[in-house]
Amino acid sequence: MHYLMFEPDSGGSSPSHNDQENTVLRRKKKRRCLMAQMQQRQAANMRERKRMQSINDAFEGLRAHIPTLPYEKRLSKVDTLRLAIGYISFLAELVASDRAPDPHLHPPNHNDTNRKVIVRSSRMSVDSVPHSLTWSYVRPNVINGKVTAKTWVPEQQKRQ
Repeated sequence: MHYLMFEPDSGGSSPSHNDQENTVLRRKKKRRCLMAQMQQRQAANMRERKRMQSINDAFEGLRAHIPTLPYEKRLSKVDTLRLAIGYISFLAELVASDRAPDPHLHPPNHNDTNRKVIVRSSRMSVDSVPHSLTWSYVRPNVINGKVTAKTWVPEQQKRQ
């Protein structure tokens, strides 16, 4: 509620002049609020860009540690995670098999000797090729005190 006071000696202050001052003050206050909102929005956008950059950097680091064929396109985030899961499982089995008891006493389960995992992208395009992880367990040979072993390499799927 606005109260207007008229003083005869005030130098001609009129109700319309006070309304104009109030309007100008409201505009300035609104402009300050808009500026504050814009600054908050810019700060939030900057935080989000930094967060996304951090995630992308982490994925690049993960891609660098997953063996892939040199001619493959850059893996999507989903494919990177799926391949990482398969690769970690492979490494875990490799470590577990190194600690396994003598296979002559406990023969391996033949259902587990060969495994294959096919990783498909959720955004399959005409040019995209699913990735395949294949491995089998073979006890490494020890010759002259040297152990030979296979390394994990992603298998290329044949186009159908």
